[in-house]
Amino acid sequence: NLIDQSQTSIDMVISDMHLPDGVGLEILHKLKSHPILKDCPFLVMSTESQQEIIINSFEAGATNYILKPFTTEDLLEKLNFCWVFNFLE
Repeated sequence: NLIDQSQTSIDMVISDMHLPDGVGLEILHKLKSHPILKDCPFLVMSTESQQEIIINSFEAGATNYILKPFTTEDLLEKLNFCWVFNFLE
């Protein structure tokens, strides 16, 4: 509802995989199914390093995935990839 009411555009979504009010993968599915956000870059952050979880994130529409804890350089690299990937599509 907030997305539909917003007067601003959303350039990128960054979300943790485990949130207090829901699972990040469910949020990823919901946001990627929204017409405004379907093509928006989506960076998933998580402590989950299991290959299945990472693959599920990409299959759900994540643009990139970063493991916590991470360095500033790692984060910048992932963010840059999201921007470049978005322009290539």
